[in-house]
Amino acid sequence: VAEVTAQIKRLKSRVAKAAPPSAAGGLEMSKRAAHTSTRLTSDITVRTGDAATSAASRDAVQWSQDEQKLLEMALASFGRDLADRWDRVSAAVPGKSKADCMARYKHIATQLRQRKTTAATASS
Repeated sequence: VAEVTAQIKRLKSRVAKAAPPSAAGGLEMSKRAAHTSTRLTSDITVRTGDAATSAASRDAVQWSQDEQKLLEMALASFGRDLADRWDRVSAAVPGKSKADCMARYKHIATQLRQRKTTAATASS
């Protein structure tokens, strides 16, 4: 817990330094962003022993919960309209490159779409 708190403080410091002046207050996650963060963390589970695990899923396994939280906070802090969004996001997640962060985001989005599709099909 102390390590996560320290990483969050470092992330906030990095984000504050990298954030444009118009993003004042951008570090505070809205209730919706906080809910999304919690939902993503609890929804995304990759079984390492699954024979059908794809290469993307194996890469996703290498993300710790702390890294996932940092990624989610950075995504919530830096808007989609920023040209260097992914550079800033990757700078906020120690040990992860721009490509790592983008791949993780795509992996999460794909899993959520699949879950929604499965849930919609099951309820029909």
